[in-house]
Amino acid sequence: MNQREYSPLEIVRGLISRWPWLVIGMLVGGMLGLVLGFSQPPVYEASAFLQVSVDHNRAVIPDDYTLLRAFDKVRLIFLADDTINQVLEAYSIEAANANSIQSVADFRSSIKLTQRPEGFQLFVYSGSPTDASNLANLWGEVALSEIEEASKHALRAADYQSALYGAWCQMATREVGAESQSIWSCHFGEDQINPDELADDILEEVQKSRGIIPVFSFSWIEKSSPPEKPITFTSGWSVLSGALLGLIISSAYQVYRYLLPESKAGIA
Repeated sequence: MNQREYSPLEIVRGLISRWPWLVIGMLVGGMLGLVLGFSQPPVYEASAFLQVSVDHNRAVIPDDYTLLRAFDKVRLIFLADDTINQVLEAYSIEAANANSIQSVADFRSSIKLTQRPEGFQLFVYSGSPTDASNLANLWGEVALSEIEEASKHALRAADYQSALYGAWCQMATREVGAESQSIWSCHFGEDQINPDELADDILEEVQKSRGIIPVFSFSWIEKSSPPEKPITFTSGWSVLSGALLGLIISSAYQVYRYLLPESKAGIA
């Protein structure tokens, strides 16, 4: 029994001639993917919107790089472990039923934080619309509280420098090797004291400020309401994946038939 001689071009032509079978394979795979997608538990998306912007009347921001670094510090507060722990602790007290999100890792896998020109939008995904909405609002409340506390310490650090060192300070950048750093740029007055006397106090305030600068204004833009419908992008991916898999399987089967000895089958 001789093996059929073939060429890639001939295989492609054969597949094109049997296109109805390929379409059938895609339809069957897509339908199976649709069934699988709807069999998955529903996922609800809730979002809250916080206004976080720079008040340029408070301080002079020397460049865009400093501003970008400042917003990065705010993002770190939103995603910090202690911020998330406070959210989970508060919700464990408020929630009537057990919540599926129990740990920091669970929460991180169920959220998304997006920065927009007006501020930050917080997304929470959960199998319960109420859980998703309540967690998004709690997250926003805790984050705003943390930013407010950090801003107070940042203001104290700036006031210390101005009052104790006779300085007027603003944010600036400096080059350290191949990197740029954001620093307070201070201009000293005539009356100065020994910086070593209160350096520890200033350092403590800087650490409690968590690296942000005291130029932010922040408030709620929109709180979350429980979503009415689950999101459906998972079902769409299931259909697309099923259709693609069906096309691959049906194409492989037709090629396999072509490679069989002539006495059995072939694409014709």
